[in-house]
Amino acid sequence: SVEHAPNGQATVDLDGRWLMVNQSLCKMLGYSEQELLERTFQDITHPDDLERDLRHVADLLHGRAVSYRMEKRYLSKTDQVIHVQLDVALLRSPEGAPLHFIVQVQDITSRINAEKATEMVERRFRRMIEDVSDCAIISLNVNGHVVAWNEGARRIKGYASHEILGKHFSRFH
Repeated sequence: SVEHAPNGQATVDLDGRWLMVNQSLCKMLGYSEQELLERTFQDITHPDDLERDLRHVADLLHGRAVSYRMEKRYLSKTDQVIHVQLDVALLRSPEGAPLHFIVQVQDITSRINAEKATEMVERRFRRMIEDVSDCAIISLNVNGHVVAWNEGARRIKGYASHEILGKHFSRFH
């Protein structure tokens, strides 16, 4: 049933008020069912994501789209940022009048945090190898393509990084 679905599921009225929320959504956002039903999605959407979300809603209401998917952030009851993948469709009457939105919400916070951590490690690694100029530091992926090339490698091998990055190591070996 919707109540016990692993991802958040809800129906939302045309003004953004939650009409029905399942327990997964409540748990994800830290609100009780009653607390969410007293709010709108606008109340808990991260301010930087609200305008984009509202543009999608307008597209649904004006018939320019039948559904949309976006990554956005909600603010939990404790103001923790929750990254989600949001899927929204507009349910219409048989005459075509908009009735309410059907919403599915998947928590992707751990994936986003892992991506940010990986990016930070990669930036730190790149700065470290770029700062070493008295020896060549070359990094290859599992297929033998160059993914890192420092100034020392340029001096010793004669290739600038833009000439060798992404190329197979046999090109310079």
